[in-house]
Amino acid sequence: MSEQITTLPSNQNELIDNSDLEQARPELAKTVKIMERMHASDVFATPEQSKDFLDSLNYDDFKKWIGFVNGIELGIPKTERGQVGNSYIQSESLFGNAVEYRPPNKNYRDRLLQMAFEKAQSIDDPEIAGLTLGLSINAIHYFADGNGRTARMAFSLLSMGYDGSEEAQDYYSSLLENIKGREIVNPNPTISKIDKKIRSEMFESSQEQFGYKKAFGDKSPTDIYGGYSGAFFGEYSTKDLAVSDEITDKERLMLYETMESGGMAIISLAATFGPDRIKDFVQTSPDGSRTFIDGDKFLPTLTQEEIKNWCSNSEKALISYAKRIINIADRDDIAEIAEHYKKAQISDKK
Repeated sequence: MSEQITTLPSNQNELIDNSDLEQARPELAKTVKIMERMHASDVFATPEQSKDFLDSLNYDDFKKWIGFVNGIELGIPKTERGQVGNSYIQSESLFGNAVEYRPPNKNYRDRLLQMAFEKAQSIDDPEIAGLTLGLSINAIHYFADGNGRTARMAFSLLSMGYDGSEEAQDYYSSLLENIKGREIVNPNPTISKIDKKIRSEMFESSQEQFGYKKAFGDKSPTDIYGGYSGAFFGEYSTKDLAVSDEITDKERLMLYETMESGGMAIISLAATFGPDRIKDFVQTSPDGSRTFIDGDKFLPTLTQEEIKNWCSNSEKALISYAKRIINIADRDDIAEIAEHYKKAQISDKK
C-alpha cells in the first residue's frame, strides 16, 4: 500500500477540535474533518500531486481509498465501506417514477471500476484522468449511495487539487452537498450530452450490424411503447408486464430489468430479434415523426428463451456503454467533452 494511504489515521472517528466552526457552519466543519482525515492538503495540494498519488496505487489500494471517500462522507461504518451496491437512477415526475439508467449488474462493477482506474492511471493529463474517473464512477455506479459525490470529489482533486485554504474548504464543502454540489461540478455523462452521443452511436451500430437499417431504412423503431398493460405511468412492476401465461416469475423479472435498462432495451433488441420477428409490431405515429414497437402486443409473444437472450444482450449493452465511458479519453471529441466539465475556479466560489 502507498505511503499516503498508510498515513490515514487508524481511528476514523477522530475529530478535529473546532467547536466554533461546528456550531457556525456544520457542513463546512464536516468537510474540513474529511479533508484532514485524507491528509488532503499534503497529498492532493496540486493536480500533479493528486495524479502522482493515483499513479502510486495498485487497484486494491485504490478501492480502499475510493471506498474511504465514499464511506466517510456519508457516515457509513468502516466495516461496510466500499461494498458494491445494487442501485439504479430514477427520475420523478407528476406521473410517477421511471428508471433513467440501470448500471451494469453488480457482478461486473468491480472489474469495470478496475478498468476505469487503470485507464485513469494511463492518462498523463490530471484533468482528463479525473474526468475519466468521475464519469466512470457515475456510469458504473459502484456504491449503493453517494456515487455522484464520490465522482465529484475524485474529479476535483485531480483537476484542481486541494491546498487547504479557506477558499478550497468552502469549495469542497459545497461540492459535497447533494444538490448544490451538482451545480458546481457534475462529472455525469448526461451533462455534456456524451451520454446521448454514445447511445446514438450504439443504436446506429446495432441497426447496421443486425440488418435493421436495410429492413426499415430511416423508419427503424427507436423505442418500445407500452408493455405494462393497465399500469399507471412510471409505477411499473413485474406483475404489470404484458406477457403470456407461460412466463414464470424469473423471466418476468428478467424482462422487467431489460425494459427498465435506461434506453438499452431498444439497442439490445436488434441483437436479439431479427427485423422479421418484430416487423408486425412496428408502428408510426400519426404525424410520421416517431416509429416504435407496440409493447402491449409484442411482449406477450415472447418465449422464455427469447426473454433470457434479450436480458443477456441488454446486460452486454450496459457493459459496452460503461466501457465507452471509461475510454472517453480516446474519443476524437474529448476536448469538446472536457470543456463542459472545465474546472471551476476557486476564486469564483468565495
